[in-house]
Formats: sequence, C-alpha cells, structure tokens
Amino acid sequence: MSQPTGATQTTAFIPGGRAKIGLFLEKKKGRLQGLICFKGHLINWGSAPPADVQLFLMGVTGGQNDMNWYLKVLKNYAVVTGRASREEYWMFILFNFIALVLLSIIEGVLGGMTNTDQGVLTIIYQLAVFVPSLAVGVRRMHDTNRSGWWLIVPIANIIFTLTDGTPGENKYGLDPKSR
Repeated sequence: MSQPTGATQTTAFIPGGRAKIGLFLEKKKGRLQGLICFKGHLINWGSAPPADVQLFLMGVTGGQNDMNWYLKVLKNYAVVTGRASREEYWMFILFNFIALVLLSIIEGVLGGMTNTDQGVLTIIYQLAVFVPSLAVGVRRMHDTNRSGWWLIVPIANIIFTLTDGTPGENKYGLDPKSR
C-alpha cells in the first residue's frame, strides 16, 4: 500500500502483538481524511473514522480488553487473597491515572468557571479506589511470591511490581496467567 501524497504515516502495534495497523492521515480542505490498513483490509473515511475503527484505535480489540482489568480490580474490592498478574496491576494503575487526569481537567474547567480551587472530585475518586488499590497491590506482591507487607517498602515494591510473577502455583494461589 503506497502512502497518499502529503500524508503522515503512523504504524501502531496493539499491546500483546495481536494486530498491526497502518494509519495514513492527511488534511484536505481543512478536513482530516484517512486510510487505515488493518489485517490486510483498507478502511477509508472522510472527516472522522467509523465508530468501530475509533474503538479499535483506542485499543479496545475485543475479548479481555483493557477496561476489563480495571473493572475486575473494582469487583474484587477488598480481596487480598490470591494473585494479580502484572497486566492486571498495571492496567489498573493506567486507568487510575487516566481517570485522575480527566477529573483534574474537569475540576480545572469547573474551578475556572466558579473561581474556586478545590479538588473535590479527585479526592472522592482517590478515596473510592484506595482500598482496591491496596488490594491489587497486595495480590501483585503475592504473584511474585512475597508477602503483601512488601507494599509498604518504597523502592522494593516498585521493583516487585515490575518483575514477572512466579510461574505455576505458589503459596498464595494459582498462576493468574494460567486461568
């Protein structure tokens, strides 16, 4: 597939290596137009890509999508037994970060309109996810075959959350990758 004249090419890889997409964008008469190559299929759009393409480009590829990891942690609100995979832990951290950024933007806009400087929304959100954050952190420590108390050790906890979990079963339960 040749690149359109004056277009910008972006090739993105979806996490996990499930799919490769080629995205070509160009601006014609003030309108963004593009062409996507996904698994050999070409999709062309005028001013905005179709909804299913937008969802795909945001990373929702079906099956166990990224948002399900976040919701899974919230459903296991205070469960500190068992193990949490690296992916489950870091997807939860990522969605927490995104939610906090969005709430901060909303508060900035609302604060500018009302001349206040309060972060009530982010405080409420942080209080709501405090216990699930601790629980998934403890389960992440369990995945690396360590006690949940390691979560309070500043540098070690970051290193342990980045390391791969113990393969197979350990004293805290089954390998989350095998489920």
